[in-house]
Amino acid sequence: MENKHVGILIIGVTIIFFVIVMSFNVALENIINETCTHGLTCPMYTTLKNQKIISYSLIGLLVLVGAFVTFFMHEKKLPPETKKALSEEEKKRTLENLDEEEKQVMNLVLREQGSAYQSDLIKETQ
Repeated sequence: MENKHVGILIIGVTIIFFVIVMSFNVALENIINETCTHGLTCPMYTTLKNQKIISYSLIGLLVLVGAFVTFFMHEKKLPPETKKALSEEEKKRTLENLDEEEKQVMNLVLREQGSAYQSDLIKETQ
């Protein structure tokens, strides 16, 4: 998955968390308003204030992380000929120490770009 998509995913999940935190804070504030008999000097108001600061700070931090990943973390893009050369070298190193049956299976997996069904491997290798 590209870094851009990961960053957008982080921001999307953060928005969901923000909605949950907002509803929790509203519910907690309603409970405090109904149950606190000391008025504004009630220590539960301080707890509510601290809880809001912490939760909104964490939400802000997640938004910053998502934005950083989306806009500033770029993947290194190699030219196609370099990718091909690297993949050929990797194939040779991977296949060096294998016996013939293992090489046949690895060639099938590499041909399928890294993943193959077990049933297909069994059919092709018998």
